Parts: sequence; structure tokens; C-alpha cells
Amino acid sequence: MLADGAPIGFAKTYRVSDYESDYEDISEWSQVIADVNGVAGMDYLIGAPNLVGTGVGTELIARFCDHIFTDATVSAIISDP
Repeated sequence: MLADGAPIGFAKTYRVSDYESDYEDISEWSQVIADVNGVAGMDYLIGAPNLVGTGVGTELIARFCDHIFTDATVSAIISDP
């Protein structure tokens, strides 16, 4: 992710079902999401301290979610700390 041509962070996505073995209890998600096969995970980081609280993260999440949902097989997106 760039701002004024300088790197300020990153974002990545993945299929949760591809990493089920990495989670101790993926069944916890089933309480909220019926089918983990259509779930995309999203990780992101804004590493520039001066941008915290400026709305950059909100814009990143909105735009990245729009991008992820261009895949018609994605039914939900999750992100955790």
C-alpha cells in the first residue's frame, strides 16, 4: 500500500478453508458463518504511525473488501487481531 508514492502498509487475503489446520477450533466461526468454504480472511497493517486515526485504515478495508468480493465464490470476509 502506498501513500504519495511511499510504502505505508500492506493487505493480503486468503481462503480460510485453505488453512483450517492452522486454527485450533475453526468451529467457533461456524456460530457466525454457516459455510467457511466461502470465507476469505483479510490481514492488513498500516505501519506509518502518523497515519493512525486519519481514515486510511477505513479506506483500505472498504476498498480491499470491494476487491475481495469481486470473486463471486466469496460469501464473507473475516479479520481478526
